[in-house]
Amino acid sequence: MVYFYTEANYEDRVFNQLSKDLDKQILDKGITTDSGKILTTIHFAHNFIEPRQKLFSETEIGGFKSGIIQPLIVDLMTGHGSCGSYTLVTARLLQEMNIPFRIVQMKVNGTFGGHILLEAKYANEKWAVLDPSYNLYFINKQGELADFDEVHDNWDKYSKELPEGYNMSYNYEDKRYTNWNKIPFIMPAAKKVFEWIWGKENVEHFSLRAHTLSKFKIYFNGLFLLQVIIFIYMLYYTFLSKRFSIRLNHFENVYIASIFDKKINKSNVIPKPQASQPDRNNKPEFKKTSNGY
Repeated sequence: MVYFYTEANYEDRVFNQLSKDLDKQILDKGITTDSGKILTTIHFAHNFIEPRQKLFSETEIGGFKSGIIQPLIVDLMTGHGSCGSYTLVTARLLQEMNIPFRIVQMKVNGTFGGHILLEAKYANEKWAVLDPSYNLYFINKQGELADFDEVHDNWDKYSKELPEGYNMSYNYEDKRYTNWNKIPFIMPAAKKVFEWIWGKENVEHFSLRAHTLSKFKIYFNGLFLLQVIIFIYMLYYTFLSKRFSIRLNHFENVYIASIFDKKINKSNVIPKPQASQPDRNNKPEFKKTSNGY
């Protein structure tokens, strides 16, 4: 737990410092709108990760931290997760700025998750679709940031605005926010429960990944919860054992007392007097009379 707590603190301090630098850029440019802050953030994240991604693109990074935990700090320092790294780092910076966001899994060649995007919420409850790995966003006819559906419906137009080297298979075919089939039985069941509580539309637009950015905090909280459960179980088990022991001792005492009482009762029984038996050895004496006997 100490390890996860320390790493989570370190990761928080790093992103807090980056957000301070980002805030300074926003102030220096005189940006006040949410859309302006969103675009500054995507530029900042892309320019920070791109040289690192090129540096580590041919390097296999293993180990417990990067290979198993896969924390956000590794995405920040290496960009090894490609589009996922760009998107998650941008999301974390938006989180520091208190701008709502959702992680989007794009459908590519009929399969969801082929490319990872980001949606950020700005004025008038609108969601701008962003592609941090290409430093890409779209402007609609109203001069505002376009959402995913607008890009999907007008792909012929927006496909002409793509940067050099763009993968044309990322054609905004479809999207989803959470893979509710990732853990069989458990996640589909959870989805049904959430739909009953929050409504189907809210669940369909719920991005689970957006709430699990800090892997270290997840592991720390999970271990802490596990320890609490174990402690409560041990406390409960100890209480039950003590209570059972008291009951058992009481039963034994009652049982022993009942046996002891029986023995006492038997010893206190007054024996009944027995009728005297005639002595067969003492024969009666007969005296002779004038008549013989």
